[in-house]
Amino acid sequence: MMMNSANSPITGTGEPKPTPSSAPVSVPATETPVQQTSAEAELPLRLTIGLLGMLLASLLAILNEQVTAVALADIRGAFSIGRDDGTWLTALFEATNVATMVFAPWFGV
Repeated sequence: MMMNSANSPITGTGEPKPTPSSAPVSVPATETPVQQTSAEAELPLRLTIGLLGMLLASLLAILNEQVTAVALADIRGAFSIGRDDGTWLTALFEATNVATMVFAPWFGV
């Protein structure tokens, strides 16, 4: 068998390469992992509370929009604002909502 530099048993440093042996190698026994099917199926308490809080916040935001839409006629009447100029009041309210949504995650921490 011809040996070239690609399959020679000596490395570039002059040391022989380790050759695989056929001797059995003992592997330390590892413990079998405990199956936690019931624990993995349940949501953690913190995650559940967080999801319920997000659901409640979404529902309250929708309620806030509906109450404001109903009360807008009274608000325009109190300020003696017509329907055309009242759209600016609605736009201001929506812009304020969007601006507070940007900072809400920092206040929620």
